[in-house]
Amino acid sequence: MCELQPMKGNDKSYFWSAYDCSDEEPAIEKIAIRLQTLENALKFKEFFEAARTYVVDKKAGKDVIEAPAIEDKEDEEEPKKEDGDKKEEPEKKD
Repeated sequence: MCELQPMKGNDKSYFWSAYDCSDEEPAIEKIAIRLQTLENALKFKEFFEAARTYVVDKKAGKDVIEAPAIEDKEDEEEPKKEDGDKKEEPEKKD
């Protein structure tokens, strides 16, 4: 499960099977991805395998390095728009 496989005839595409738990009954689903460049495909494969190794090690009770959680800030103001981002309102005619 969750073993990344290259798609035949395309170095930039992969597929894998995983549990889809979005419904009441978990189901095994096939998932595929096609990336724009070979460089991005290789990066995706590297990070996918790192995530898979992390999960396997964590389930086995091994010490793993965890990234700090990112918390949402509800009090944060929306970023200010640049002058070029403003939508100009049409002039009102009397």
